[in-house]
Amino acid sequence: MKGNGAITYYVQSSSKAISPTPQATNATGITKNQATIRWTSLACVDGYIVSYKKSTDVTFKNDTLPAGSIADTLKSLAASTIYNYKVQSFHKVGNSYYKGSFSTLKSFTTLAAREGEYTAMVNNDNRLNVYPNPATSVLNLDINSDEVLIATITNSLGQTVKAIQVYANGTLSIDIADLKSGIYSLQLSNGNQLQSATFIKE
Repeated sequence: MKGNGAITYYVQSSSKAISPTPQATNATGITKNQATIRWTSLACVDGYIVSYKKSTDVTFKNDTLPAGSIADTLKSLAASTIYNYKVQSFHKVGNSYYKGSFSTLKSFTTLAAREGEYTAMVNNDNRLNVYPNPATSVLNLDINSDEVLIATITNSLGQTVKAIQVYANGTLSIDIADLKSGIYSLQLSNGNQLQSATFIKE
């Protein structure tokens, strides 16, 4: 158990399962730049976290999905690359999030790109990398743009709770201390292109 101000964050202990572990995880629909991670839906959970990374990387990227989800499509992957992935469930009681154990770490390999073809790694990626996730007071994201952008945060009901104009080329930090605990969507737009990510506010 880890204390974090007035909010307590619990992890699964060896004596009592806090949240069940997703089963039957597998990777399907694998192409040169995307793959879909699937699992068996669990009852009595509030959502899932899909963690994935290149096998050569140290840090996992995390996608947060709502209850009832059974799949997550990972996009803008690198061709001919081995990726590791695992899935975790969580549920919320009051202001506390309870996470279970991750599923068994598995891997898949993306297909090779055809000669003369390149995979989009930054400019055409519609998925933002936000961290930490879950977050308590500050949410960070990496931006590679020289344009003025609009960052919009919406809650699980689709209501806009924060909208700010940003101009950054590097790491942007957004103050989310005033948000209530829950699952939120962050969208970053330049008027033509849209990038998005889901995160948990503890």
